[in-house]
Amino acid sequence: CEAAVADQCYTGNLKRVSESLKPLDNTWATAPANAHVTQQIVKDIRTASPSEACTALMERIVKGNFGPATVWDAAHLASAELKMRTSGGATILGLHAVTACNGLRHSYIAASDPATRLLILLQAVGWMGQFRTWAETRKDGIRDYDITSMEPSSENPDAGSLFANVSKDQDASAAGAMRLAKNLPDRQALLSTALRLRLSKADEVHYYKYLAALIEDIPLVSPQWQAHLVAASMYYTKRLA
Repeated sequence: CEAAVADQCYTGNLKRVSESLKPLDNTWATAPANAHVTQQIVKDIRTASPSEACTALMERIVKGNFGPATVWDAAHLASAELKMRTSGGATILGLHAVTACNGLRHSYIAASDPATRLLILLQAVGWMGQFRTWAETRKDGIRDYDITSMEPSSENPDAGSLFANVSKDQDASAAGAMRLAKNLPDRQALLSTALRLRLSKADEVHYYKYLAALIEDIPLVSPQWQAHLVAASMYYTKRLA
């Protein structure tokens, strides 16, 4: 049990919080998001060990040129990216990364103690890194993919066509979803279609929890990243017949 806790970064993150020169406070907590740092954190989660990613984050926090919104943007993007990268036996790990990040975010919002909030923030980065390392051990592995480099489709598709073709080319459907997500009414129509397909066709609970997590998390990330999370909805959905 102790080994499992240590493996989930908890022990190391407790130490990082206790040794931190700058725990979360009201000033730091309200700092605007820094997109450049967000991309650096996503890269750390993608390439470093979970412990190394948490250490790098703590070092950045001490330097203090960004706030927790930056880290949450990175955690949500990293979880969505993993879902985009996984297939076969690793699919469930990408899905659970998204729903776990959703739960951690709610824990952070509910917490009031600065040290507890900092610990949850570090755990979010550690957990996303752990899901990635677990996915890498699965037979099918994970592909190379960078969510922060995503580009929207050059065309303006309708939501129905995206769901009709999603089983043939998820990346193309995601690019189309990203294009639609730039416009709020189109985004709402897309997510409404996704929800209707779940209600009429879903045959297991993960279809519901994955979409519910994304719908809750999209408005919580910075505007420039919201379309990326909308695009992630195309990687675990039902096809429109």
